Amino acid sequence: MSLNITGLLVLCCIAIVSSDWIFPDAVQFDLSAALNKNCGQSPYIDRFKPEDGRIFENPWLVLFRHPEEQEWFCQGTLITDRHIMTTAICSEAIVVNETIIILGEYDRKDDPDYVMPVCLPLTPIIPSLIHAPTPYNTLWTGEHRVPKQIRMHYMSQDTCQARMRNLLLLQEGQICARYAKPIDVRITSGSGSPLVIEHHDRTFQFGILSIGLPEATYLEPYVYVNISTHIKWIHDTLVDEFKQ
Repeated sequence: MSLNITGLLVLCCIAIVSSDWIFPDAVQFDLSAALNKNCGQSPYIDRFKPEDGRIFENPWLVLFRHPEEQEWFCQGTLITDRHIMTTAICSEAIVVNETIIILGEYDRKDDPDYVMPVCLPLTPIIPSLIHAPTPYNTLWTGEHRVPKQIRMHYMSQDTCQARMRNLLLLQEGQICARYAKPIDVRITSGSGSPLVIEHHDRTFQFGILSIGLPEATYLEPYVYVNISTHIKWIHDTLVDEFKQ
């Protein structure tokens, strides 16, 4: 499904999340009248996702492209039936009334046009002793017809800073993750793509891919912005827009 960006509010937020959260279900879905309505549902309940996304598994993924180009320049996620979230860097390339958004795709050659928002963490989510949610960076790549679901491992900020080769000074609240295993997939073209977990049969996004090193090995970190530290701003922005 391809749409012009007119009528959709693009939220550009930068923030990062830690892994120590709590998960009261009712609060996640009832706390906001704007967010987490009919969100994050999937027909699959596997604890570990396959590397290739399956049909109807990631209906919130979004691509941005210019009308004169066939390839996208950034990615994002649908967070309500009217709003898309991406990074501030991606927003700088968006031209109102010109930039095209593509959503609801599964196979780039066979589009079922199935769309659903992803859930956002309205309150912290703490992994239980029985089950710690596994983070995945889900995104489109130029080499594959279907979305990739890359299992990630968290990396401490000190280790992350050392491996960034002094190219970036990490800020408070940023989170780093690396590939959980060696894979032949590059995610440096996935700016704006989501870092997600699956919990209680719902998919929650808590990070947005912001920075990756060129020619990185699977041990190198990727830096994500934290949705949780901006969740109040996101919510208030949506509520204000709905009132207009």
